[in-house]
Amino acid sequence: MKFSAFRLTVIAAVLCAVNLSSAQPFEPNWESLDNRPNPEWFRDAKFGIFIHWGVYSVPSYGRKGSYSEWYWNALHNPESETSKFHERVYGDDFTYQDFASMFKAELFDPDEWADIFSRAGARYVVLTSKHHDGFCLWPSPQSWNWNSVDCGPHRDLCGDLINAVRARSIKMGFYYSLYEWYNPLYLSDVDRYVDEHMLPQIKDLVTRYEPSIVWGDGEWDQSPSTWRSEEFLAWLFNNAPNSNEIVINDRWGHGTRFNHGGFYTTEYQPERAAELLRHGRDWEECRGIGASFGYNRNENIDNYRSVKELLQILINVVCHGGNLLLDIGPTADGRIPVIMQQRLLGMGEWLKVNGEAIYETRPWRFAEDGEKVFYTSKGDAVYAISLEWPGETLTLKHAGARKGTDIYLLGYSQPLQWKQSSKGLEISMPEKADPNLIASDAYVFKFVSQPVVSNIEISPAGGVLTDAQPKFEVTIQTDTDGAQIRYTLDGTEPGPKSKRYSKPFIVKDDAVVRAKAFKKDWIPSHEASVTFQSPVEPVSVSSSNLKPGLNYVYFEDDSLKWTKTADFKNATPQETGVVDRFSIESRKRNEHFGFRFDGYLQIPRDGLYTLYIESDDGSMLFLNDDVIIDNDGEHGPQEREIQIPMRAGVYRIAAAFHQGMGGSLLRVSYAGPGIEKQLIPADVLFHE
Repeated sequence: MKFSAFRLTVIAAVLCAVNLSSAQPFEPNWESLDNRPNPEWFRDAKFGIFIHWGVYSVPSYGRKGSYSEWYWNALHNPESETSKFHERVYGDDFTYQDFASMFKAELFDPDEWADIFSRAGARYVVLTSKHHDGFCLWPSPQSWNWNSVDCGPHRDLCGDLINAVRARSIKMGFYYSLYEWYNPLYLSDVDRYVDEHMLPQIKDLVTRYEPSIVWGDGEWDQSPSTWRSEEFLAWLFNNAPNSNEIVINDRWGHGTRFNHGGFYTTEYQPERAAELLRHGRDWEECRGIGASFGYNRNENIDNYRSVKELLQILINVVCHGGNLLLDIGPTADGRIPVIMQQRLLGMGEWLKVNGEAIYETRPWRFAEDGEKVFYTSKGDAVYAISLEWPGETLTLKHAGARKGTDIYLLGYSQPLQWKQSSKGLEISMPEKADPNLIASDAYVFKFVSQPVVSNIEISPAGGVLTDAQPKFEVTIQTDTDGAQIRYTLDGTEPGPKSKRYSKPFIVKDDAVVRAKAFKKDWIPSHEASVTFQSPVEPVSVSSSNLKPGLNYVYFEDDSLKWTKTADFKNATPQETGVVDRFSIESRKRNEHFGFRFDGYLQIPRDGLYTLYIESDDGSMLFLNDDVIIDNDGEHGPQEREIQIPMRAGVYRIAAAFHQGMGGSLLRVSYAGPGIEKQLIPADVLFHE
């Protein structure tokens, strides 16, 4: 049975609103910690600067498209491009630790850096206090002789920069890696590492500098209970000197990303903006100006995004409720590369004129209007941001205006002429050569005093069509007097000419009900959408043919070029066999490999089930030969999920997984009637 669009339903997370000033002490459990709201400053800031700087800045090398800060890790693969570079340039006897004495930061001027950040329009800064190599940029007692005061620069880089940044009224925080690749204590006794090294170290960082952000990373190697993350975060929220100001991210143990913490984090994934807006949680996209976070001398101009491209990422992220944390990689001697300065200052010039459409804004009822226009809102104002010069007329489908509404183009002093037509809201543009018009990489239109159709609701909120419940009566309501409700049943966007709602109606078949409310000279309501779907049917298979476990095929990527599961579609299998569950434990190497699994999943009873796949790097999940979750590509730990109504019976299930560099992880889970979320157990997995 093929899956229709009706079956692909994404689960949204709801954030409880809690008054920060009246919050009680937080308990060391996610139920308590997740109820802590983020301070408003973070939601208002929108644009921050990430800094990756350390010992890895000396070789400053990685293959194009990779992270140069993973240099030491890449050296453990003798076939990697980095290993070959290291052998050619530094020789076999030169260790990674030898770079520490060459990391001198002799040209580092924290005031100059802070001035650049201020001119760029950044509202906060996050510095890597310690990356996965364990080298600290402050005099950490737990990292004696492996920090920037004991060797290399012989100065407190964290302290010097945080003082300069705060002097310009910019918030500052620290990135901190929970794990260290080759720390002997971590490799021999994780519990002692956490107790004697990690927790004292991160608490020292917090109490010494009182950062506004604690940005955890490297979480994927252990569970949050092993990292004692809940214990640490409860201490942070209850006992840190500036606890009311602190913001945290979501990287506190495998399974926490996009599930727990303060704000969700994407990494080179701005395409997930619409999905994260639906989650309703604060989120942040982090990425470099180039492909690497640390400075990579192997990158060229083609690897760097232009100012215009970076602004488009910022606009897309902000209009979907997120922040952009844009990374720079300084050189080992302490300079911000000129090309990075140029990009930052170019963004700052745009924000000087148009920043009111970015800072302190919130998502509007529409995030986008086609592919080139995005919306934000603040107070009574709505902003439409066009990524290109519209020509003589800008036509907006989702915005509307009535008599008395003024529309301004930021950077141009006169209000613009406009009219409502069958095409939408048509705004007349000034001449592009007008000397009063500021040339721009994106153009912001500000609407003042425009009425908007208020809330629209559909009930029930979707449902599963079964023999016991073969139909649903659907009701649609709006609070705006005189508004007309228009709806569709086939998943298409409702418009003014769609079917008009007048009374409740019956749904007997699979349907996606989408509805909007319209009123003449008013902006339409937001869109409401619910899904009604019948259960997926099990496959026909004889139980006598089924044996416990899943078939698997193992591949290795000697080309070092795979980026997706499809890349090993025609590769030669290195090993085949049967495993009792979805597991990559039988891998023969830690990087550049792939797996395929296939078999059958037994569902015990009719009902609505949620299937999950979490991976680092990419993965795909299939049910009855159809892709139900696409989690492919190169990325860190990332979980995606889907809700599917299913009948009791047996289903074909398959998964594909590929691993590039860095941490590796694959978890396939499910939940359903009477089943709490858990890894799919061996007793419901079979093969022929």
